Amino acid sequence: MIKVCKASFFQGAQHLNAAKVFQPASLVLHGNKYLESLSQNSKSHESDVARKSLESMNIKVNDDNKFVSAKDWVQELHDNGMGSLILSRSKQRTKTIKDNEVIVNNLENFLQRPELDFVIVSSKKDSDSHQAWTFTQKENEKNQDLILTPEAKEIATSQALHDYLVWRDIALGDIRERIREAVERMRDFSILHIKNLDLSQSEQSNYLNNLAEAEKFIHMNVMLTTKREMDKLFDFLQLPREYTSSSQARVALQILNAAMCAWIFDYPTKGGLSNKQLNEDYKRLSNELYESVLDSITCSTNYINKEL
Repeated sequence: MIKVCKASFFQGAQHLNAAKVFQPASLVLHGNKYLESLSQNSKSHESDVARKSLESMNIKVNDDNKFVSAKDWVQELHDNGMGSLILSRSKQRTKTIKDNEVIVNNLENFLQRPELDFVIVSSKKDSDSHQAWTFTQKENEKNQDLILTPEAKEIATSQALHDYLVWRDIALGDIRERIREAVERMRDFSILHIKNLDLSQSEQSNYLNNLAEAEKFIHMNVMLTTKREMDKLFDFLQLPREYTSSSQARVALQILNAAMCAWIFDYPTKGGLSNKQLNEDYKRLSNELYESVLDSITCSTNYINKEL
């Protein structure tokens, strides 16, 4: 039987497991809007949403003994001259990027690492000064606190900076195609072998429904959507419409929504099928979906931020 993380099925934007991957994106999205409002002394509706969202997150920086609200952390960034945030991934992950294609060199390495590798990069306004913060989480019964570890006071080399910022420049069309293929391959495989998954009947339905919902978002035509579809696009992750006014940002939100639906396990499962070939196929598809989700969240978040 294939072992699947049963607690990870996506039940809406507030699901605890969904927060594991949405919180980094949320911190960057709301953090940029709040930085903008601080620099402009704005008190608009969207800046109020950003402030309240940041107040609901707790952050501990490095080995400090206390947590502060994300709002206070962003306020400190502003006080230190920082003007923007981007979402990135670790240097090790960046090494697998080539010509806008993600190449997985060693499947087993990915299967054995349960930790995410998100990085948040803060940048000073009108300056080449940047700092990278590695992102981890501390889970407790009520929420998931964020732990940010500064890698250095400033990113030292142009190559290191390029490695972090490359995630801003991957084409939306490329990343949407990649997650589409990963979702469709996993769904096709799961339909054929759903009875071999270690899931109850209702969990099997949730598993397939999440993948089907991801496909719906991927295939949504955000240029010609009905009001009902547009409401779903914006309301799914409870982001204000002011965050995504351009057509490009709507496509990015479409991809972000699809990625959140497709987050059906915490990290690639090693499988467990008695059929060796099916087991290898499932491990490969799990890894492809896992990595495409994380890459899609990273890229789409930065595209939404481009108009902030």
